[in-house]
Amino acid sequence: MTPLSLDEIHHTSLLQRAASPAFLGAPARVLPSQALVFLSQGRVAGVLGPGEYSLDPRALPFLGPIVRQQPTGATLGDDVFWVKMGAPVSLDVSAVLETVLDPAVGEKVTPKLEARLSVAVGDPVQMIQALGGKVDEGAVELWVKQRVNEQASELGRKFPRLAELSAESKRSEHARALGEALQATFAPLGLALVACDITAIRVPDHVASRLRLMGGTHTEYADGASKAVVAEGMRARISKDGQWYSGRVTRVSDGRAELIWDVSGARSEIALVELEPEPAYPGAFSSGTRLLAQWPDGGFYPATVRVFNGTLYEVEWADGSASWLPPGQVKMS
Repeated sequence: MTPLSLDEIHHTSLLQRAASPAFLGAPARVLPSQALVFLSQGRVAGVLGPGEYSLDPRALPFLGPIVRQQPTGATLGDDVFWVKMGAPVSLDVSAVLETVLDPAVGEKVTPKLEARLSVAVGDPVQMIQALGGKVDEGAVELWVKQRVNEQASELGRKFPRLAELSAESKRSEHARALGEALQATFAPLGLALVACDITAIRVPDHVASRLRLMGGTHTEYADGASKAVVAEGMRARISKDGQWYSGRVTRVSDGRAELIWDVSGARSEIALVELEPEPAYPGAFSSGTRLLAQWPDGGFYPATVRVFNGTLYEVEWADGSASWLPPGQVKMS
C-alpha cells in the first residue's frame, strides 16, 4: 500500500492537501517539520506529529470514527492536510489604506502599503478551526492578507499626515505597530508572526513630489493652534464634507472673517475657529510667473499667475480680469 508522506511542503505554503486519500492500514511518515491533520465533517478529527505510523484505529483510536467505506477501499476522514510546523513562511502582502484628506496636500489620497511577513504555525488545530472549514491551498495566506488589510487600515487612521505615514524614517516604527497588532490577531488562531517588515507606503507620484518639496516630515500642516492666525489679505481655507474650500480674507472682525471664495467669487463670513491659513502649495508656476493661459475660445494668451490653491491656478489677464484654470490650461510661452 502506498505510504502517506510528503517530502516537502511548498515553500510559500503553510498548509497543503494530501495528494491522495489516507487509506485504512497504510503506513504514514511525518517529517520533523510537519504535522498531519485529519478532517471529518469540516472539523479536526486528529493530528499526527513527527514519526512513522500505521493508520490503524487499534493504534490510533481517533481514526475509528472517521473510517469511510469507498469503492476503492476504506479511507480515513473527508480530507487530510500537511501543515508546515516550525519553519516560517515569507509572504509579500499589500493593502489599500483609508483615504485621507491631508491638510498639507489639499486633496484626498489613498495610500498603499507593501509589506513582507514571516509567519509560522503554532497550533495546527486552532489554525484549521479558525478557517471555518474553508481549508485549501492558499487559504491561510489569503486569511493572513485579509488581516493585514484590516490592521493596516487602522494604522493609516492613526497617521493622517501623509509625510509621517510615508516617510522612510518612520517605516520601522510603523512596522512595529503593525506587527504588534498582527501578533495579537494571529495568536488566538494558531499562528505566530515571526517578523514584519514594511517595504513601502506609497502615495501617487505627484503627491510624493509635493511632500518632498514641502520638506518631508516638516510639511506645513495647519494644527489647531494655528487656525486662529488668519489676518486680512491672507489666503485661508475651510474643510467641509471632506473637501477644502479656499479664498482670500478681506476683513477680520469680532472673531469672524470675510472671504472672497476662489472660482465663484462669492463673499461670506466664517468664524475664525473654522479657518486655517492655506499652505503654500508648490505648484509648477509660482506667483508672478508670466505664461500662456487658455481663454474660453481655446486659444492661449499672455497671463500672470496670482496664486495656486493646490488644485487650480488663478491667472490675471492683460485687462486686469482673472480666471481660475486647471494645470492643463497653463503653460510657459
